[in-house]
Amino acid sequence: MDFNAYIANAIKNSPIEARIVRKIVKALKDAGNSVVAVDDREEVNPVKSLQDVLDQVFNLDEAFLITKDGGWVRLTMGEGWDTICDYTLDLEEALQPVNDYIDKYGE
Repeated sequence: MDFNAYIANAIKNSPIEARIVRKIVKALKDAGNSVVAVDDREEVNPVKSLQDVLDQVFNLDEAFLITKDGGWVRLTMGEGWDTICDYTLDLEEALQPVNDYIDKYGE
């Protein structure tokens, strides 16, 4: 299976996590603090689009989304509604729509 097919399959099999990651990226962008890199604890990979973020995150078990202002959101994949593990306090307000969504629909 090629990389694109692998990522597409991973996203298809984890719809809740995919929705949460998309909402995080959108919320941060809307707040003017876009995701600029994904850190897998071994290397930091720059990203320029939502698809770049998805390609990185769905190829990892754990990832840090790094924002242009240096904040981060720690994700653990395979946890469904609990995908977000932690984030820097400066992102609290920007991530409120994501947290509200999880509170409303999460199990």
